[in-house]
Amino acid sequence: MIKFSTVAWDWDLTNFGLTFTEENDYFTETTTKSYSFPTSVKLTQEISEKLGLVEFEGATDYASKIYGTLQIDNTFYDAYLSINEIEDDTAEITFFYGKETLSVFDKKLKDLPFPVTIATPDLNTFALSQLDTAWPTATHQFVKVFRDDLSSKSNYKHFEYFLNNTKYDDIEEEWYFQENANETIDEEVVAVNKNVMVPMTYLLEVLKVGFKSEGLEIRGQMVQNEFIKKLLLVPQNFMEQFASSQYLNYSFSAYTSQTQVNGQTINIYKQSHTPTNVGSFELKIRINMSSLMAQYFKLTVVQDGVTLYEAFSENATVVINETLDINIINTNIFNDIDVELHLVQQSESIASYNHFTYEYKEGQLNIFPTVYTIADYLPDLTFREFFNRIKSWLNLDVIYSDNAVYLDFLENNLPNFTFKNRSHLQDTKPKRITNTNNLFKLHYPNDEFVLVNKTGQTYNESDFNTSEISTIPFELQPLQVRDNYNIVTAMYPEDEEDIMLILYNGTIAGENLAIQSYNNQTLTAQDVYNHFWKLWLQFRANAETVKDNFKMHYTEAINIKEGEYKYNTKRLIVSIRKQRLSTEWYNVEMTAETF
Repeated sequence: MIKFSTVAWDWDLTNFGLTFTEENDYFTETTTKSYSFPTSVKLTQEISEKLGLVEFEGATDYASKIYGTLQIDNTFYDAYLSINEIEDDTAEITFFYGKETLSVFDKKLKDLPFPVTIATPDLNTFALSQLDTAWPTATHQFVKVFRDDLSSKSNYKHFEYFLNNTKYDDIEEEWYFQENANETIDEEVVAVNKNVMVPMTYLLEVLKVGFKSEGLEIRGQMVQNEFIKKLLLVPQNFMEQFASSQYLNYSFSAYTSQTQVNGQTINIYKQSHTPTNVGSFELKIRINMSSLMAQYFKLTVVQDGVTLYEAFSENATVVINETLDINIINTNIFNDIDVELHLVQQSESIASYNHFTYEYKEGQLNIFPTVYTIADYLPDLTFREFFNRIKSWLNLDVIYSDNAVYLDFLENNLPNFTFKNRSHLQDTKPKRITNTNNLFKLHYPNDEFVLVNKTGQTYNESDFNTSEISTIPFELQPLQVRDNYNIVTAMYPEDEEDIMLILYNGTIAGENLAIQSYNNQTLTAQDVYNHFWKLWLQFRANAETVKDNFKMHYTEAINIKEGEYKYNTKRLIVSIRKQRLSTEWYNVEMTAETF
């Protein structure tokens, strides 16, 4: 049976002749959604009601995605159906299924539910306290990284070369983070910004928070690997909070008043800001609340009766990441800007789930904030884009269960594969393609690479034409560790990448320095090949591709990630395309690679 189900209805698809395509992500750079070929469905009244199609003034309104469960014979998948288009009384529909359809994959990293960090009693003290704490106890660090380009930027001509710059106090005999101050230079008070603070998030923390938002715990070899636990993400931006008498960085915690709405007690949280001069102001709003916390949610920003921002929802997750630019002119100076949040009565503090920053934009002295969220210092990528880049780099073997995602290294698992005998499903004339003239190229953005052919690592690609070279791009960049001004630590690159990585293993003689290696393992392309790709590419470079076509009974379950034995060889499946011919039979087109 093939059936798509939601909480409200079932739809038997067994006799629709659906064709399903599955790709083994061992052979791809991305985690791919399994899917059906688009199918045309005649819109009866029953089907229209299931799909929620509403006729409105001659146009049909509908949700483009409907989430549910897809049953394919004895296997159940998380799934959604996508309505591609509707013409007259016919709809074109595609079904996507598997854990790769999880909604978190389409969310931006900044919209994941990272809690607000409250640096107590101040950022300097808090950051110091983190430096010798490892993941998962610590979610992020403040590591000293050389970045001399900031001295050419406005307000940073006095910058002293290093992000998260620490100094040693000979009198107190302790390290501290360099702070910025106004100084008198040539009889003029000048904002001297010698340092900027940059929270660097642990790579595993991003994966942990992303999958946790779907009720999945991260487990497996990657999570247990001490080397991977040392990896931090270096953001392109940094903490920038200019000192001004008109500045406030806060989170709502205690409600101001209460009211009743439809029999519910609603907490009202209110903060007023009074602009005292003409100019540009900014209000940053960061909210990430579950549907339980935001059963009733309303947020307004109002000045002098004019609504500058408004959001309302009920029983829905709320993620707001907005920055309001507010121009104050002579007619609205001194008029309060009122920020008001309405929530159903809460049993716990909401401080970790909201964050506001109000500031006058014409200050110059960058001071350290005490309230922030690491979501603001992550790459501008979706969770799917981020995860795909990490998976492709480390050659991950990703397996989902109901409550966990197992992140293993394919390199480690390959010797333990079992191969199920499916000789009874052989084609009489399979198509064979030899891959032994292939060259694989593992490649970083800075042009560091490793070449691998059928004999192993090689150092010459001139004997191969372009069609024979399979490039596996590493779409991230480890920072090089170099000596600058007698300080050996990571160096910010001239060419930025979305994902930039460093290794950090606590302070060295008290100083917050990045390291070149951990347990004799580095982030170089050579070491990534040695630890995560060597055996796998040996198999790929010597494989034969076999394409076959056969009929299969629906009771014959095929797991695309398990090995099989056919044509007197061990094989790994690359892709499967299967079309339902009847209530019991499929026609299957399979591509596999042999050991």
